[in-house]
Amino acid sequence: MANKDDYLTNYREFFESFAQTVNPNDQLPVKLGSYKLINLEVIGGVIDWTTQYLTQKFGLLE
Repeated sequence: MANKDDYLTNYREFFESFAQTVNPNDQLPVKLGSYKLINLEVIGGVIDWTTQYLTQKFGLLE
């Protein structure tokens, strides 16, 4: 299993890249299934939005 520092480095690099490449005029670079989420749906929503973004940007998970 990778150590914690590598895990955090991967996240930091992803978010730095995202901040540099996201189009600020595109208010929502991913589709929403719903505009209202209950607390139990937030984690699943974030996972869905992340996979949509990665698929659009890098062709991952296709």
